[in-house]
Amino acid sequence: MTDQVVEERVEALGWLQPDDIHTPGPHPAGPDATPVVRHDVSTVGRLVALLGEADRIIAEVIGLIRHHRHHARDRQDTGGLRLDRFLALATGRTGTDIGRLMRAERTLTRMPAVDAAFADGRLSWSQVHQIVGATRDLTAAQTTELDDDLAGPLATTDPTADPDAIVRTARDWATQILHSVDAERFDPADRAFLRVEPDLFGGAAFSGYDRIEAVMTILEAAEAAADRPSPPGEVRTDADGQEVPAELLPATARQAQLAEGLRRIAASYLAGATPGTTTDTTTGTDALPPRPARPSVSVVIDTTDPHGPIGRLLARWHGGPIPLTRLTTERMLCDPALSTVIVDDGRPVAISDHTGPITARHYRTLRAVDRGCRMPGCHAPAQHTDAHHIIPREQGGPTSTDNMLLLCRSCHTTLHDHHIGLEMHRHTRAVTITLHDGRTFTSTPT
Repeated sequence: MTDQVVEERVEALGWLQPDDIHTPGPHPAGPDATPVVRHDVSTVGRLVALLGEADRIIAEVIGLIRHHRHHARDRQDTGGLRLDRFLALATGRTGTDIGRLMRAERTLTRMPAVDAAFADGRLSWSQVHQIVGATRDLTAAQTTELDDDLAGPLATTDPTADPDAIVRTARDWATQILHSVDAERFDPADRAFLRVEPDLFGGAAFSGYDRIEAVMTILEAAEAAADRPSPPGEVRTDADGQEVPAELLPATARQAQLAEGLRRIAASYLAGATPGTTTDTTTGTDALPPRPARPSVSVVIDTTDPHGPIGRLLARWHGGPIPLTRLTTERMLCDPALSTVIVDDGRPVAISDHTGPITARHYRTLRAVDRGCRMPGCHAPAQHTDAHHIIPREQGGPTSTDNMLLLCRSCHTTLHDHHIGLEMHRHTRAVTITLHDGRTFTSTPT
């Protein structure tokens, strides 16, 4: 982005332009680095200038990548490595970041109008990245056709215009180009996928792609299985009439409710039932549905370990075992499907079937006496709950109905992650939870 374009945008939007936008400062990653900002320089103006400078640098980077690709005769400058691999190692960038730059350079070679607009500052890197993404399904000739279509709007770009407008235009015209050729040969199911990426915090991100009707089926099912949105101003109370704080209640954000609904559907399928009640074919009466699917955990015991047999907890994962945090392990061990694997110097010699400390009889009893999630203020039904040990099993807590109660998956996670104290009256099954500040809340079976 050129200085002139930066000045036009700053002036048009009413910000103060600093006298010198190139004032250097310590690298922001330094341990003691603090930005050098003069008292007479607008913070917002400097932010605009720095972002413009970042766009200018990326444009130059892409130009150098192009020069290397066209003029480099060998890999001597990169130590024999490919340029993308060398840049990743030399700069500490991820392969995804370097790949994004390399792909942008190749695409901009076929889009001279967009390339020129980026070089002279009429387009930001953010806009260019989105436009490049819109060409993913286009051929080289179609990409050039899209560039010809964008040449007119790019020539009349207003510095104060909506930055997303040109991106929407590129996406719309890319779609029209695809449909004008032969929309039928682009079947979204050919690119259908489900990707799951676990992290180090006991969670995982998942995303996917499929035909619109398939995605709508998934969304409608999640809507049906999710909790109803909370009415505006709804206040939930415990058994004593006290208002329950929001941090103890299941998430009310619709996105979180839909995610929970999707989990419920999957758990019901694995348990061999659809959400809701089922009918007992022998009596014709409503019966409790099977219990939801439980975490599948293997305990690996190596008999040759020099320090004696050591158990390692492994969660079942289609790509292999994943690391588990202490809190995740503690939560999963409340109600797991356990198997034991005995290995001798890495060679498996014995494995047990999946078993669980909580039997079907335990679970039916808990459903009969608790009738649903026992967290104060939560209304989740019994078919969406786990069995929670009040005194943890690793601390000697027995697996008996006097030491267990039902919690929905969301409340179960909240209880473990925030170390909330919980007690239950043995005879009335009244539950009392205690927060760190001493506040207490109670619930009784509904």
